[in-house]
Amino acid sequence: MNVCSFSPQLGFYINPLANVHNTETRELREIEFRSLLANPRRFAYNIVFDTDRIAMAESSFKLSLPLEERISLCARLRKKHSGKIPLVLEKAEHSNVPEIVNKKLLSPDITVGQVEDMIRRHTNLAAEKSIYVFVRNSVCPIVASISAIYEEHKDDDGFLYMTYSGEDLFFTMKTALGIADSIIREKGTRYIRELPLKWIPYLATLEKLTSLSELHTRVKESLEGLLEDRMYAFCTLITCFGKEADRVWVMKLRAFTNFEVRRHFMELLFPSSLGESQEFKILVDRSSFFEESVKQVSEAKPLLFKGAISVMFKNEFAVGDGVFREWMLLVCKELFDPSRSLFKRSTDDLRRFSLNPLSYEDENHLELFRFAGRIIALALKHEVQVGYLLDPLFFLQLRGQEISLEDVLASDKALHQSFKTLLEMNAEECDCLGLSFEIDTEQKSGKRLAYPLCLNGENVAVTRNNRDLYVALQMKHRFQTQIENQLMGFSSGFQELLSAGATVSDFFGTLDLRDLDSLLGGSYRDSISVYEWMSCTVYENLNENDETTIWFWKALSQLNGEQRRNLLYFWTSIRFLPMGGFDDLPMVLTLAKDYEGGEDGNRLPNAQTCLFTLLLPHYESYDQTLNAVLRVAQEDFYNGHKKIRCCGTSSWSETGSYMSDLLYQLLFICSCTKDNNKN
Repeated sequence: MNVCSFSPQLGFYINPLANVHNTETRELREIEFRSLLANPRRFAYNIVFDTDRIAMAESSFKLSLPLEERISLCARLRKKHSGKIPLVLEKAEHSNVPEIVNKKLLSPDITVGQVEDMIRRHTNLAAEKSIYVFVRNSVCPIVASISAIYEEHKDDDGFLYMTYSGEDLFFTMKTALGIADSIIREKGTRYIRELPLKWIPYLATLEKLTSLSELHTRVKESLEGLLEDRMYAFCTLITCFGKEADRVWVMKLRAFTNFEVRRHFMELLFPSSLGESQEFKILVDRSSFFEESVKQVSEAKPLLFKGAISVMFKNEFAVGDGVFREWMLLVCKELFDPSRSLFKRSTDDLRRFSLNPLSYEDENHLELFRFAGRIIALALKHEVQVGYLLDPLFFLQLRGQEISLEDVLASDKALHQSFKTLLEMNAEECDCLGLSFEIDTEQKSGKRLAYPLCLNGENVAVTRNNRDLYVALQMKHRFQTQIENQLMGFSSGFQELLSAGATVSDFFGTLDLRDLDSLLGGSYRDSISVYEWMSCTVYENLNENDETTIWFWKALSQLNGEQRRNLLYFWTSIRFLPMGGFDDLPMVLTLAKDYEGGEDGNRLPNAQTCLFTLLLPHYESYDQTLNAVLRVAQEDFYNGHKKIRCCGTSSWSETGSYMSDLLYQLLFICSCTKDNNKN
């Protein structure tokens, strides 16, 4: 009996007598799906749904011929059709898609994706359904070639057995996201993360739905409705399992992402960390730290930034994360100092900075912008809240977006209003303004120079007929021409720290401005809550009922917002809390008893910034405690005292032994020269 038809041109079998049962519905019952999740199996390829239900239990082709006959048949075919792959293609047992009979679909060198497309054409599936091709109950990667799959999965008889099935993507995703949502809320994200083989395949399904939504309005509406209902589950799957390659299609669903998703993809755009196996060591003198930092960071090869970064100040013993954070804040304070003319404060928000078009008066300004790009990239990579925010237009420039008139509103309301007034005023009034196609620019010296916006612009009057062009040229000059080199310098430095293939526009296009504000500026709150501070602090050789502890928190509550930031900086080298507050810090804060110095009430607190530990001496009274806290909470306190750091602690004293410090410094300097030159 002829159980299959063979295509000598294509070299494959299509079985028209597959044992297909159409009594099963395509709907997956939730109880069965839960059972599947509870009993994970190991699969060779990604699974999009319960393959045990839709993939064949046994090939009818195998059942129809004994092994010896199949081996003999395969051998004859291979001899007669050299280079062809003997393939048996059968419909999955429980799939409700039409069966393909005697269709010439395959050739040995095509991909699985092409197979899926051909099956779709012959089965006339609706757009919301997807075709899947299986080998041994596993979904084949769409980019895999048939020949590669054959070499890995050919049967003992020499044939490659494949099945195909079509499933309703919306039902699959609705069921999966519903279950994921329940699991997350009842048991937490960990239970999702522990089953990657069960959840990762749904990202492929979502990607297919996203592609279909761009072609079909009905699919788009259904997908948006699904994600609106299950946004939390969707975002959790992305943050747990999303790869860099998923970023493009996920960003098409940006409205349904949260900060965690966008931060996740941002982190993936940085190269994988090499950890402590490679360390970039920076040694600077406090008196000239900025100039030395510029030199060392600018000259370093990009590869060095993939590893850990260790910073040390000359004549100070401390080294570690706390010193690195302190160095980052000091460098950024210098970078954004208006007197350097690299950046200028935004008109409407003094926390924000944009590129300064007058920076060219410093002959090294482009190298400094490249350095600034590297520093901001380091701050984002290592999650250091430096306290400086980018102007909205600067953010759009880094995204590579063209600035519109409405964009100007978020940065400079006065300029936006002047442009808008010109465009909307009475035509006769516009003709009488006496404006020409030139712009006045103020120099660093205070002098003003006129710059023509077009050829002979000083002789071209602004009228009702050309005012749109005038505004467009004004904006182009302000936000493109005069800062083009500065933007290029900053972007080049930033680019050098990204993964190969990633661009600056990719990076900033992944984030919203508010995301970037959170990452660079931390919490928006003006004052740090003492109650939250207390609740996120643990004690070492102290407890919350000790007199010393009570006095300390009482003294802290007397500080204003800026003093609290100074104290937090002394304690942790962090001046600005992350967006989530104390809960988002990399470790808990510790308040410990400082036994050094005995009962000397004049001693000041010490800090192990790398361990987030404040060492509190014993004080005889609340007044002594308050005085000590006030002193270390002064911003100029750091510059007014000799700093001695031992074993990672920051201690503020006038005296100390420097022998071990000097030895450590010598070893650090030697390792700096050796390691940095090697890389």
